[in-house]
Amino acid sequence: MRAMKAITVMRSIYFSILISIGVFVVADTSVLHASGPIAAYAIVENVVMEPNDATPDRIQVWGVFMLESSPQSSSYGSPQRGYLYYKLPSSNIDAKATRAAWVDLKKVAGTGMTIGFGSGSTAVSTGAGRVRKVTETPANPDTFPIGNPVILMNDFAPIVNQLKGALSPK
Repeated sequence: MRAMKAITVMRSIYFSILISIGVFVVADTSVLHASGPIAAYAIVENVVMEPNDATPDRIQVWGVFMLESSPQSSSYGSPQRGYLYYKLPSSNIDAKATRAAWVDLKKVAGTGMTIGFGSGSTAVSTGAGRVRKVTETPANPDTFPIGNPVILMNDFAPIVNQLKGALSPK
């Protein structure tokens, strides 16, 4: 009788463990598929939030950038110096995540760190937007390519070297 109870308890524990592992694997897999290619690589020199830092609706990100050539392509254009001009997405959930990413962009501004941000898989048809010339007046902001958070890329030599080369005076 005791042996039967022990077997029943062991089976219950075994099935509980299997179910827990299954739930973990399913949850982990969905997280892996949530992000896509990085929309932009950058060395951010300055960030200007509009109309203010507390509740921004738009952002100017100044520095040097390599933007994804087309959504989900994983190929990038040549480094360009200038600024990106973004607005919040229309969704309130995406707006909250976007503002959080903007705070992170402001934190890395001026540090010389190479970062990646945004997701080409969730970017609108304009992808990561466009790099504006330093002399261009801010107008018609692109929608921020929310997806990936701000990611430090200092160990990714091919991107780091290209971006730092574009920062160097010629």
